[in-house]
Amino acid sequence: MNPAEWLALGGLIRLMLQADGKVTLRENAAVGDLAIRLGAELWTALVRAELELPSMERTREQARLVQRPEIRALIRDALEELARADGLEASERELLDWLDEIWAD
Repeated sequence: MNPAEWLALGGLIRLMLQADGKVTLRENAAVGDLAIRLGAELWTALVRAELELPSMERTREQARLVQRPEIRALIRDALEELARADGLEASERELLDWLDEIWAD
């Protein structure tokens, strides 16, 4: 992934973690699993997102910049995995549905 894609992933993970108003141990473990699979760059992306994407609106703008279908799929799959870690809540489903809408080609 390029830096902009990593930033989008980091921001979207942060939104997903905040979507239902709580961060569970299972969600934390799921982020750790993602970092093992995707690499340590994920931790950097999460820190960058905290600093550079201070709002939901800014994170959504960054997500719109992701153009490559394979990266969109990777991000979408990672977010769904994270959401399902402790049961998919309606607010988490809304974020996934929004991504499906903006990334529909």
